[in-house]
Amino acid sequence: MLAVSIAILVGGVSSAAVFGTYNPTWEGTSELRTIADGQGAEPVIIQNTTSYDVVNESATVGVILSPESQYTQSEATRIGQFIRSGGTLIIAEDFGDESNQLLSRIGVDARVDGRLLRDERFHDASPSMPVVSDTQESSYTEGVTQMTLNRGTSVRPNGADVLAYSSNYSYLDENRNGELDDSEVLEQRAVATVESLGSGEVVLISDPSIFINAMLERDGNRAFARNLMDAHETALFDLSHTAGVPPLVAVRLALQQSILLQSVIGVSLVVAISYWQNLLTAGRRLADQFSGGSPPDHETDTEVVEQFVAEQFPEWDRDRIRHVTKEIMSKQQQKGTDDRD
Repeated sequence: MLAVSIAILVGGVSSAAVFGTYNPTWEGTSELRTIADGQGAEPVIIQNTTSYDVVNESATVGVILSPESQYTQSEATRIGQFIRSGGTLIIAEDFGDESNQLLSRIGVDARVDGRLLRDERFHDASPSMPVVSDTQESSYTEGVTQMTLNRGTSVRPNGADVLAYSSNYSYLDENRNGELDDSEVLEQRAVATVESLGSGEVVLISDPSIFINAMLERDGNRAFARNLMDAHETALFDLSHTAGVPPLVAVRLALQQSILLQSVIGVSLVVAISYWQNLLTAGRRLADQFSGGSPPDHETDTEVVEQFVAEQFPEWDRDRIRHVTKEIMSKQQQKGTDDRD
């Protein structure tokens, strides 16, 4: 039972989604948030494009990784205004069409190709992991001698400035048979571009996988990520069109974005954490029955809940945390009394 309780708690604050910002495994992007924070850009998770309206555009970078559904025209207009007012937007996409539709709606010309890029000569573990070493001079590529893709595509610049090219031995595997066919051509191709829009910029990258935790272990990918986050005060990780937001994180985001919900936090948080506390206490009691240990310590339980509340709401002051914790523990004690009666 205790193991189940812990699993529920961990599941509430982590995600298994590919490219998930809260996914700490090899295919998640939790490390990208850490990099942003290390570069002085506060990582902020958003689930609604209205968040683009309330930031300091010139000090903010938005990050969109392979969206799973289309942005509406009104959403794209809002994002476009953010860029035109001085914001920077990073879009990383490989095979989905949703990013190209967004690019079209915000008014930039570059597009992702959508065909698998391979390089039989300059690659990492396999030809589908091309190593890109032809980087162009830019603040985004400073100190970046190479980048490694992982089953990405290419970018059609259509007039945008190219940040990096694949080698002359790369080709687009149209039928994905893993071979260079007669109709497929070896040539250099763009894999990252930057394009001005008003006072801001759009950086388009042909592979979101360069930002997953495993690929950020490559020095070049990590340096590129640092440069993208550098010189910004805020990094908006746009999850408005992706899945994988953990339940407890989703609740926390909703609370941050709604004054009305914050006004009733005492009741909602009591119910949510009381359920978790019930599971945890039951697990402890069960363990005590088998081990002959002492019953759960009330003070220890209070400390656990207080720590949990503090971690979920770091912006709250100590008095508010203690007040909510007191409500939770009071409800727990009342429930225990009712159960005995």
